[in-house]
Amino acid sequence: MSYEAALRDLAEQSAVLVSTVPSAAIQDHVQDLAHTSVFDVIYEPWPTPLVTQTQRNGHKAVGGHVMLANQAYGQFEQFTGVPAPREAMWQALINDPHQNCYNRLMWVHVVFRGQVFLLVGMCAFHGCLMC
Repeated sequence: MSYEAALRDLAEQSAVLVSTVPSAAIQDHVQDLAHTSVFDVIYEPWPTPLVTQTQRNGHKAVGGHVMLANQAYGQFEQFTGVPAPREAMWQALINDPHQNCYNRLMWVHVVFRGQVFLLVGMCAFHGCLMC
């Protein structure tokens, strides 16, 4: 059995495939891997080729945006002691993640319960022209 056939067979037998591999590194194997539900923690580019092919094959796929957002919610709540403004944070993530990006530093401000929260981090979007 070839490597590709074995990989496809393993994917078909799996309940879920969790990929932490950059899209470029698995581009030659997407056709073999996309035969089960996928959690692809990569969020740039979005959607990843693995997610796109998985959905075309009729399987569920969740991207790294979901993981990133949920990490941020938990961190926000641990540091502030208040529930995270999840919808505002999600919208800031999915709308234009580069609008507040400079020299690999990324920031988003969120108004919640009359207070302004400034969320600052490193821009992790590869190929960001702003970085």
